[in-house]
Amino acid sequence: MTLLAATNVSVAFNGHKVVDGVTMSIAGGELVGLIGPNGAGKTTLIRTLAGVLRPTAGTIAFDGRAIDALPRRALARRLAYMAQGADCHWPLTVERVVALGRLPHLAPWQRPGDDDRRAIASALDAADMAAFAERRATSLSAGERARALLARALAVEPEALLADEPVAALDPGHQLDLMTLFRARAQRGAAVVVVLHDLSLAARFCHRLVLLHEGRVLAEGAPEAVLTAATLARAYGIEAVIGRHGSEPYVVPWRVVRAEPRP
Repeated sequence: MTLLAATNVSVAFNGHKVVDGVTMSIAGGELVGLIGPNGAGKTTLIRTLAGVLRPTAGTIAFDGRAIDALPRRALARRLAYMAQGADCHWPLTVERVVALGRLPHLAPWQRPGDDDRRAIASALDAADMAAFAERRATSLSAGERARALLARALAVEPEALLADEPVAALDPGHQLDLMTLFRARAQRGAAVVVVLHDLSLAARFCHRLVLLHEGRVLAEGAPEAVLTAATLARAYGIEAVIGRHGSEPYVVPWRVVRAEPRP
């Protein structure tokens, strides 16, 4: 069943359309990769799907209701958003940072209960951050901070999880762990949307891909239908090596084929 949907959504800044007439939907149980070159509109679209930005035109619906019509606290209990490049600026312990994810579930001044503590511990384990629980978040490396903020999003126990370039600061092992985690969350019924630049991770882990180009959907569908030689050349200006290792696909950007340099 569709949980999150964009219908003919456009977003403009100073009269310039960054997202132009995008229609897409995400169902529970589905991991959707949002891909495309720099400046394609991926971050703007995922922020709009999360309700952080309002579309200039079109509608965003969550569970069949206009997202703007949902009380913010109720939405925060059901949808979690991990922003690109988010950081921790307060000297809180990692456990306290992750506990912030439970705030939508608590009444004002209510102390966390057993369910909250279980969710926090589970999120720390899932993000491989349990050993860092007592560390100050400001003392962490960029990759460790990214995993702490991921744990905060997981602690919400959302029905929909949106993450903008969550693997960018991670080493290869944690990238694979994270994509495995996202896939498992989807298999347990969550709707998961992830912005990715790594095409092999997108091909291997996502059920479906939405490829943006110049603010519009250039291709959408199963990874093998989207990540074709012709589409990659048009969207990214590259030639890629496309193959399989065992039963799983990979895509390796090989050479630039565009005539003119991109900014």
